[in-house]
Amino acid sequence: MDETLKNKLEIQIRFWERSSEPWVVRDNQSRFIYSNPRNHKLLGLPVQYSLEGRLDGEMPTPMAAFQDTWQAHDRKVELLQDRVTTVEIHVWDGSSQLRPYLCDKFPLIDKSGVSQGVVCHVRPVQN
Repeated sequence: MDETLKNKLEIQIRFWERSSEPWVVRDNQSRFIYSNPRNHKLLGLPVQYSLEGRLDGEMPTPMAAFQDTWQAHDRKVELLQDRVTTVEIHVWDGSSQLRPYLCDKFPLIDKSGVSQGVVCHVRPVQN
């Protein structure tokens, strides 16, 4: 896990900790750097479960099967150095029904212009 990247995001993390929306930060190898409590709830993970340093495929949820797709999205965001939005349709929040959410991914670009990872913001599709 890249502690330096996490330290640089400290001020944002304080906001994300209190946010009612899911937020995730992953490094340029798609390893989790940060996942807020709302994201844990969305994925059906206990709040105390640590995603830090893990890949999507290591999550104890059915969504782990989508690791390759999510990592491809990360690489696209890093390559374009711009936001990429996808529609994710899964069973969320312990529901038994499929529900759509939008997943906005933003690049984390360092002073040299190199992408160091992505920030993911997940939000429900509004009717």
